[in-house]
Amino acid sequence: MAKTKGAGVAKIVNPKDLEAMAAAGMTPIEIAKYYGLTRQGMVKVIERNPELQESFSNGLHIVLLKCVRCLIDKVEKGSSFEAIYLLNNRFKWMEEKY
Repeated sequence: MAKTKGAGVAKIVNPKDLEAMAAAGMTPIEIAKYYGLTRQGMVKVIERNPELQESFSNGLHIVLLKCVRCLIDKVEKGSSFEAIYLLNNRFKWMEEKY
């Protein structure tokens, strides 16, 4: 009986490594290539393993926090562009309304 491509990959994917890769900004395609999978294959491996889901999600949250901190820092320094961007995206503010 032939093995399905990617079978057993979840066992070799270390949750800490996956979190670190996501936190470093690696895309799902880059992570998949690292493990010799397609992006779809890697997504399936992550979806089927709650521990890997949590690790990947935690890594993405780290990136999100870095981006939000950077944006807030620029707003606090008086950047109009970043302030308008934040108002539009976080608070659904539109100039025509106000």
